[in-house]
Amino acid sequence: MNTSIETFLQDFHKKHPGCTPAAFSNGFTKDHKTSYDMVASVLAPASKNQATVLDLACGDGVLLQRFSTAGYKNLNLIGVDMSVGELEAARTRLSSSKVKLLEAKAQSLPLPDNSVDFVLCHMAFMLMDGIENVVSEIHRVLKPGGTFSAVVGGKYEKAPAMDAFLQLLDEALKEESKSWLSNLGDERTRSEEGLRSLFSGNQFTQPGTVQDFSIHFHEQPANLMDFFMLMYDVAALSPARQVQLGNDLLLKFESLTDEMGKMHHFMGLRLIIFCKGNK
Repeated sequence: MNTSIETFLQDFHKKHPGCTPAAFSNGFTKDHKTSYDMVASVLAPASKNQATVLDLACGDGVLLQRFSTAGYKNLNLIGVDMSVGELEAARTRLSSSKVKLLEAKAQSLPLPDNSVDFVLCHMAFMLMDGIENVVSEIHRVLKPGGTFSAVVGGKYEKAPAMDAFLQLLDEALKEESKSWLSNLGDERTRSEEGLRSLFSGNQFTQPGTVQDFSIHFHEQPANLMDFFMLMYDVAALSPARQVQLGNDLLLKFESLTDEMGKMHHFMGLRLIIFCKGNK
C-alpha cells in the first residue's frame, strides 16, 4: 500500500514525466559536469569488466540512456521506478536499448540478493519513505564490494532567483490557504551527519563520501521556468494560480538578467557514495 506521499509523487510524475532532467540537465558545476555526471562518476566508460547497474527511481531513463551508448559496452542496465508515467517515457526513450525496466518501490526491490554492482539514484533518495528499509534493500541487492552513488539536495545557497521564487510561491500558497510540503522524505537525508548515520554500522564500509557541490545555470528566464515551476509545492496551487505564478516569476526574473538577456542561477547539491563491505 502506498503512503500519502508516494501517492502524491506518483500522481505528479504521471502528469510530468521527465520533469527532473528538464529541471537539472542544463545545470553545470565549475568543471562543466551535470548532476547526472556526478552520480555516474563511480563508473568508468572504458571499463572492460561486465557490471550490472541499477538506476533507482530511474524516471524517464535519461541516465540509463547515457549508459546504453557505445562508451559503456559492458553494462547490464536495470531501471526501477514506482511511476507508471515515468516508466512509459523511459520505454519510449530506451526503445532501441536492452534495458530492463521494472515498476517497483525502493523499499521492496524485485531483484536477487548480491546481484548488482552499482546502485545509482539521482535526486530521489531524499524523497523516499521508510528510508531505513530503502538502505537495507540497497545493501541486499548490491554485491560484496558494490557501490551506491546518489545525488541529493544539499546546503541551501542564497540565490536571487530562488529567493524571488520562494517569496512569490509563499504568497500564492497563503492566498489559496495552502501549506508548504514538509513531510517529503526523511530528515536524515538532509544533512551529512544524518546520511552518514544511515550508512553506518557493518552494512557499508566507512567513511564513504559525502561531497557538497553546486550546479550553475546561465539561461534566458524562459528556459529556467521548468526548474522552478516543476517543484512539488507548486502542484498544491490551482491551475489558474500556477499560471499567474509563472507570469509573476518571469517578470521578476527579467530584472535579474544580464546584458545578454540571461539570468544566473545556482543550487547546492550533495554527492554521496558508500560501498558494501566484502564480507
